[in-house]
Amino acid sequence: MFTGSQPSRSDLIFSSDTLPRLRFLSYLSCSAANVEELAVLEALDNGKSLNQSRVVDAPACGSMFKYWAGWADKIENGRVVDIGPGHFDYTLHQPVGVCALIVPWNLPLIAAAAKMGPALCAGNTLVLKPAEQTPLSTLRLAELVIEAGFPPGVVNIVTGDGSTGAALVRHSLVNKISFTGSTPVGQKVAAEAAASSKRVSLELGGKNPVVVCADADLDLAVETVHNGLVRRHVSMGSGWAGFGEQLPFTVLRVSHLLGVCLHMSMLTVLERG
Repeated sequence: MFTGSQPSRSDLIFSSDTLPRLRFLSYLSCSAANVEELAVLEALDNGKSLNQSRVVDAPACGSMFKYWAGWADKIENGRVVDIGPGHFDYTLHQPVGVCALIVPWNLPLIAAAAKMGPALCAGNTLVLKPAEQTPLSTLRLAELVIEAGFPPGVVNIVTGDGSTGAALVRHSLVNKISFTGSTPVGQKVAAEAAASSKRVSLELGGKNPVVVCADADLDLAVETVHNGLVRRHVSMGSGWAGFGEQLPFTVLRVSHLLGVCLHMSMLTVLERG
């Protein structure tokens, strides 16, 4: 564990401290010096161009933390639901628990921030494993987490190959798994998670389908698909609209990202006279 402390259920009580810490982490990630350092580490580790890391990857990391910091004080703890006389009914939102976050080599910094942000703003602790080929930017990000004031054991980084990820997936104290990677490995993760009834989210490899409408500009469609295929020399994992009246777009499902990091239960208690 990078912070030297085991994540535990006692760390999961959501407090108002999460919001300023996420904001400070966003500030640190967005500072010019740290953006440059993260960009250099990402380029050295991943092989993408330094300009690409400077313009996209490193700034996006800070922007994601800023976005999720904005959600930290907007998550409802629950509500009382009126279902009629004689009943007291309410919903209760609670953190899922310890989240194992496994990120790929193609977008190590962006993928780490995209997984850490919703997990933290929903009040969870996490163990993040970067790909063994590209751990440098994630380890630097962990230092910024400490500087931002998160307590030991809330954010933990482990490095290693697939056997390390497998150990996380099987660990009895892990409550939630978020895996981005290949389809064959994702199938194994899903099977392991099912065996222990863990929550799991998978973003798996493969080429995105493209719908080219009859009224589309075929030359533009070919150029755009080619750009999406080879840009950054890796798969992008984005969602694309059909070509024609609409432009390509990527959809961020906020409710889904928050939902997988929260446990929601509905409790109904009969009123006793």
